[in-house]
Amino acid sequence: MRSGDRRDAHLVNIGECKRKGSLRMNLGRQSQDRLLSGTPRILVCIVNWNGRSHLEYSLPSLMGTEYPSLGILLIDNASTDGSADYVRKHFRQIRIVENARNLMWAGGNNVGIRIAMEEGADWVLLMNNDVLVDPRWAEMGKRVAQSDPKIGVIGYNVIGEPIRTDVNEWHRACAAFSALTFKDDSSISGSFMMIRTDVLRAVGLLDEVYGLYGEENDFVARVMKAGIRVVRCNLPIWHHLEGTSIGVPLFSAYMSTRNELRLYVKQHHLSVVGMLRWLLGRMVVACDVRRRVDVDNTYIRRMHPTKNVLLNASLVLRAFWWNIMHLHETRSAGLRDEQRCAAFRRQSQEQNDA
Repeated sequence: MRSGDRRDAHLVNIGECKRKGSLRMNLGRQSQDRLLSGTPRILVCIVNWNGRSHLEYSLPSLMGTEYPSLGILLIDNASTDGSADYVRKHFRQIRIVENARNLMWAGGNNVGIRIAMEEGADWVLLMNNDVLVDPRWAEMGKRVAQSDPKIGVIGYNVIGEPIRTDVNEWHRACAAFSALTFKDDSSISGSFMMIRTDVLRAVGLLDEVYGLYGEENDFVARVMKAGIRVVRCNLPIWHHLEGTSIGVPLFSAYMSTRNELRLYVKQHHLSVVGMLRWLLGRMVVACDVRRRVDVDNTYIRRMHPTKNVLLNASLVLRAFWWNIMHLHETRSAGLRDEQRCAAFRRQSQEQNDA
């Protein structure tokens, strides 16, 4: 579910910003001051589904964060492994939302994002339940954000994607970190991604049709179309990679394949001919009997998830057929995104010219 069009009407000039072209949203003076020079409020949203074993190392790491204005929210997607009870017992300062069913990554995060916006958070941090963080992440993110008010999304140097990496490499990277740098980057990992809440009001929330995989790429594409900067800083974060989704490899492979094609159609206007070419390329990879199942590179493994090439091919064909059946809806959603982002760009330009 996305923010309604009613929100678009409330994108108004909040006054002079640090530089021409910066985001101008319906914020109060105090909130603007926090964003540009003070201590912005950050709400961390962690979506969890049967991930207690990961929470046991990720939450202690997160609790070491060195930042004075931080809230933490666990969104539990109907876990059956006692995750919520574990957090309730050991981390009383963490708030818990227990969903009645598994809303998957996009839907679960949207629950937390709505709470962040309703409570006046300046930034929301989407964090997987299987990461380790450097305690300086929030302070470094704040410094990046306040260097240019056009920045709306901040990613980090995520170690462990897409190739599984030993945690000791992350420890060494943290020890070697000395100077903060950042650069524009369209490939930001959703496992640890910081987003300004007014950006979410401008371009909408995560697209829940994706469910799992691809939704962060879709979101970043919309943000960039709106003329908002997306950057990656060099502070290292470690990602275990896949978390509990590793227990459902065929479902993960199907969703990844289906959503990759949907992203191309929705955000990059892939034609039917282009879809057929994509299908041919994916079938070649899926049916390659010489290719081994890669246990370390998740992207490659999802393209060739098993040794059974017939099963691999059936997953690709099913993903392709889903996109054919939903082609009209996908293109319509892409058009709505284009119109919303274009309207925001026009409004921003008018405000800058005023």
